Amino acid sequence: MAAKRQGARTRTPQQKYAFLWRLVADTGLSLAAKAVTTALLLRFHNAKTGRCDPSIARLAKTIGIGRRTVFNAIDELRDTGWI
Repeated sequence: MAAKRQGARTRTPQQKYAFLWRLVADTGLSLAAKAVTTALLLRFHNAKTGRCDPSIARLAKTIGIGRRTVFNAIDELRDTGWI
């Protein structure tokens, strides 16, 4: 069994749901930023290890948007303090 990464936090489904509701309620975020965050949380976040590290290409393909849009969304999320 792999050791849990130091500093990794596990999230309960209720915590993920509450986070998503706060994210969706933020009227200042673009739809792309919301989609990227939702995909990261629901599709790519590994609750056992705390890791969430898909490639930009895989994230873009999963959501159905371009790579540049993913980069812009991540910049937006970082600039607004969501990640």
